[in-house]
Amino acid sequence: MIAFRKQARAALIVAALLAVAVIGAYVAGQLLPQPVKLNITTEQAESLAALNGKTLDDFGRGYLVRNNYFADLEYAEVKDEPLPLTLTIGNRNEPLKGVRVDGQPVAIEVMACDWQERACGFRINGVATGAMKPGQGAASEFLLDLDYKLVLVNVQIDYCEGRRFCNTHFEAYDVIDTVVVRQ
Repeated sequence: MIAFRKQARAALIVAALLAVAVIGAYVAGQLLPQPVKLNITTEQAESLAALNGKTLDDFGRGYLVRNNYFADLEYAEVKDEPLPLTLTIGNRNEPLKGVRVDGQPVAIEVMACDWQERACGFRINGVATGAMKPGQGAASEFLLDLDYKLVLVNVQIDYCEGRRFCNTHFEAYDVIDTVVVRQ
């Protein structure tokens, strides 16, 4: 009887150790750093900046890292026809869109809009665009590659969805209409 108890105890200990080893291996596989597939590389961002006569600053590099190189962003494929994009900031926050231009991912994020100038600043793949105003020709455009550009079409400040009464501080938001077009 005592031998049987010792064998049962030993079997339970072995089973517990085996379970711990299997669970540990599973957890270690989940917790170990996995290689990150970079959607937008620093080199792509630097070449985009150079194409527009700008530079990718240290903040822009950190911006890409903080956003995990936009690996989780969904990208709409740009074809030959114009692709409209509507971004919002304020009390309805949808400031980020992704497009794929000639197979290359492009993350477009509106950072802020100036209500007096009706101008907005963007970060495109981490590159700051500066103030862009609709209808200002080159000042409302940003090259995405040699064939495509982002054009700022319209900026609606303090949009309230047509409601008669609206608290612009707590309910309104800015609507930014852009379009990706072939040059």
